[in-house]
This record gives sequence, structure tokens and C-alpha cells, in this order.
Amino acid sequence: MTVLVVFESHWGNTEQVAHAVAAGLRDERVEALVVSVAQAPRTLDVRS
Repeated sequence: MTVLVVFESHWGNTEQVAHAVAAGLRDERVEALVVSVAQAPRTLDVRS
């Protein structure tokens, strides 16, 4: 499973939280990608 953590951050605090969430997921052996809203894909392939 891969988790996409998408954030919007004006001052950087929310970005830090997004990276912390991703780090916690990785600690549990879950692949996590962190991207800003501007870089996020418009659609996702969510097939299992």
C-alpha cells in the first residue's frame, strides 16, 4: 500500500506535519509520498 500525503502550507508548519505523518507511516512499513497540492495528481489509480 502507498499513502499519498497532500499538504497546503503558507508558512511551512503544515508541510512539517505532513512529513511527520509520512515518517510515522514509514515507521510502520507503509510507503508514503508527500506532495504539495500544486504537485498532487488530479486523479489517482486506486485499484487494489
